[in-house]
Amino acid sequence: MSNTPHEISIGVVYVSPVIVVMFLAIISTLVTVNLLNKFKISKFFMFPNLSFLAFLALYVILIDSFFIKF
Repeated sequence: MSNTPHEISIGVVYVSPVIVVMFLAIISTLVTVNLLNKFKISKFFMFPNLSFLAFLALYVILIDSFFIKF
């Protein structure tokens, strides 16, 4: 039996770790995209919407594997 919880307790509400990972990934992706837009690096991407989804998938995988292991 593993020691990691299957739910995360926020106050008295139990939340699935997937929701926490997705929330952190969306926030991280928004920060990254805003920085890319601020420094005008996003003009080198052909499809900005797909690059947003790619960053989102990358952050989901990184946060899930390194920070929140469920």
